[in-house]
Amino acid sequence: MKWIFLVLLFPFHAYSSTCISTEGNSFVWNQKYADKISINTEFFDGSYTVAIEAPTELGGYAFNGISLSVDNIEDPTFYTMLFTGEVDEAHRAWYSVRAEMVRKHFITISFGFHGCKGIAVTKPVVFN
Repeated sequence: MKWIFLVLLFPFHAYSSTCISTEGNSFVWNQKYADKISINTEFFDGSYTVAIEAPTELGGYAFNGISLSVDNIEDPTFYTMLFTGEVDEAHRAWYSVRAEMVRKHFITISFGFHGCKGIAVTKPVVFN
């Protein structure tokens, strides 16, 4: 029983980390870098094709990935990472959606985020 009390006298440390992006950070990043991200939509035969293009580096951070959120950014009804390819020193991704399935779509492009340092730019998809 004495051993249990001795063990309790030793200090224990808990380490944790989390990456928290505040609305303020997101607003600044979107204002500063939105023009560097290209999102184009094209309607053909009842479907939209969405093409995304992002630079290989932004704000000193390397490209990390492109994601799609449907309906809401914080609590999406559908979320996925998009497959990207590098063409002409830019990262590109695309997806298609039937016209009757169009809802609010948001594209988030992230740069960096190794050790919680990076940039994330979110833009809505505008369907014409």
